[in-house]
Amino acid sequence: MQRLIAAALGWMTVVPFAHAADVALTNPLGADNLKDVIDKVAPTLIAIAAPIATIMVIYGAFLMITSGGNDERISTGRKTILYAAIGFAAVLLASSIVPVILDVFKK
Repeated sequence: MQRLIAAALGWMTVVPFAHAADVALTNPLGADNLKDVIDKVAPTLIAIAAPIATIMVIYGAFLMITSGGNDERISTGRKTILYAAIGFAAVLLASSIVPVILDVFKK
């Protein structure tokens, strides 16, 4: 049984590398460096993050409005709104922080 397992593991590690030279990978984004990748991906991330952040703010407000004086639900609603704002700010800053980081490392 151990020989069978060893043989199976051997084939699983050898076979994928046997044809690796025949594979040609294309770059779907057409970007050559990190800045170009983020410049191409950032608008899509913002388009996805904006509605999600809006929904989370509405949900946090809903929790606060329907809390009925329950301090735990008010706290949960505030945290939800805060985390939605922080997350959306991080997505917005992602495209502008890369040139700053690249400039720092060039000096």
